[in-house]
Amino acid sequence: MEKCLKDLDMKLCIAMINSDVHENGKDLPRLVYEPVLPFYSHSADPSSVMKRDEQEDENEEDSLLLQLPQLEMPLPDINKAIGFELDAYTKVREVDLGDELVTVWRQGEPPEVQDLSVDSYFITQNDQAFKIKTNKETGMVSSFANFEDTRGPLSLSITECKRITSQFLYKLYPDANRYFYINEVISDTENHKVAFHFTLIYEGIPFGLAYLSVNETTGNIDSFLRT
Repeated sequence: MEKCLKDLDMKLCIAMINSDVHENGKDLPRLVYEPVLPFYSHSADPSSVMKRDEQEDENEEDSLLLQLPQLEMPLPDINKAIGFELDAYTKVREVDLGDELVTVWRQGEPPEVQDLSVDSYFITQNDQAFKIKTNKETGMVSSFANFEDTRGPLSLSITECKRITSQFLYKLYPDANRYFYINEVISDTENHKVAFHFTLIYEGIPFGLAYLSVNETTGNIDSFLRT
């Protein structure tokens, strides 16, 4: 958490504080701090996108984009894959976003509010929290983030984390290998995580991005985001 806050860049802006989304919101404009989020880009020119099977060199390290393996058995249970046990958590809040529902869960008591600083606000909102966004009609998980600092007995390799990543994506998207191409793998040894950045491609045309991280000490997926 401290590392994330250290690298976080905030900007001051005016925003409407909606009472349906924000606690104590009064549907009035307020001065708020918003994070300047990093982003990942991809070329809009399909001719510039190199796929693994189009390269002469089959070495993975030289490939720009790596397609998911085609024969990965999906994980049997999404909640187990992300380390979420319903009985162990208390629902903190729920936000209706129309087609989707955001639910925030936490184990134990929430942290005390120390002051009115940005750091204190993020700690209060996110510390030891589990945020899950689901499709209201299908119940499918569309994104989630686990802010718990969890450590386990494992020491998984990048290859093993990649297999878990593939299994998770096949559980959500049975034809994931048709769209998900790995464009970057980052090993965060300090936080014991391996992050996978994906470009989504259909018939040679990039149409989206996705991010997924695996805790190499538990084998659980700690976060997933698709845009």
